[in-house]
Amino acid sequence: MRLPFLGTGRHECLSRYIHDEGHVARREHLAVLKEGVEAWNTWRREHPEIGPNLRGADLVNWNLEGANLADTNLNEAKLFGANLSKAILSNASLTRAHLANANVRYATATHVILTGANLFEARLFDADLTGADLRSANLRRADITQVDLINSTLRGANLIEMRQTSAIRTYKTRISNRAF
Repeated sequence: MRLPFLGTGRHECLSRYIHDEGHVARREHLAVLKEGVEAWNTWRREHPEIGPNLRGADLVNWNLEGANLADTNLNEAKLFGANLSKAILSNASLTRAHLANANVRYATATHVILTGANLFEARLFDADLTGADLRSANLRRADITQVDLINSTLRGANLIEMRQTSAIRTYKTRISNRAF
């Protein structure tokens, strides 16, 4: 199935695609990822028309550093302690994904959907979350040092004890009903 073109801020298109794709990860997509990041990125380059489905996949403590997970369905994926450093997560959907204690440093995650995601104690240092949807996400004790949150939505997000040792960029970021 082809992934429809996703222009800037087109979360609605991605959401429709993901709901049509199925409720569990595609075995063949998970099999390629199990071969390692290099094999995965090669497969992604060879099949740019495919929007991978890793929904609900158990990726606890996996090393996905530098993985191209753009446009990927990672809804409800278990990514506790996973290394997503330098990963490309742009336009990916991680609704209700479990990213507690994950390393997301230097990741490119523009227009990522993290609605209801658990980012407890996640390390997001210098990640680009421009245009991200973090509604109702749990960012408790997450390190957001130097994170780009420009044009992002954090409505209802848990921001208690969030760590920040230097400036974050938040131009036109929507924060309301927040818990501090």
